[in-house]
Amino acid sequence: MSPYPTLPDRFGKRPGIKPKAAHPPGLHLPEVDRLELRLADLPPSSNNMFVNGHGRHKSGPYKQWVTSAGWMLKPQMVGRVPGLVVLHMTFGRPTATSDLDNRIKPVCDLLVTNGLIDDDRFVQGISAWWGTAPGCQIVIERAA
Repeated sequence: MSPYPTLPDRFGKRPGIKPKAAHPPGLHLPEVDRLELRLADLPPSSNNMFVNGHGRHKSGPYKQWVTSAGWMLKPQMVGRVPGLVVLHMTFGRPTATSDLDNRIKPVCDLLVTNGLIDDDRFVQGISAWWGTAPGCQIVIERAA
């Protein structure tokens, strides 16, 4: 991609630049310094997020998880943590061979999609570990 700005065409569109999506649902929420969330379902592995074939598309199980997890978050959305953040995640281990770091990306994307954090590029640190409770616990804290 060129470092130079592109000029709009005669229809006012910029080539190669997608329009921004509608505001995430969490933008109306008050800003808080800490937020604790609980998801009953474990996120899919990042290895299973996308399907290749005629381009790259979200997989069916990933779409289902995003939808159900979004609905689980709605009653817990009491605020949003803007700016730089630190995430702490605890996942219920489904099998002894499960890979912990493959569960992090779907959760980060979910938090951005629901407007609870501004963008996953603002995540300054992540701690993740296996727990005994099923599902996923997430703590979002404003970075110091």
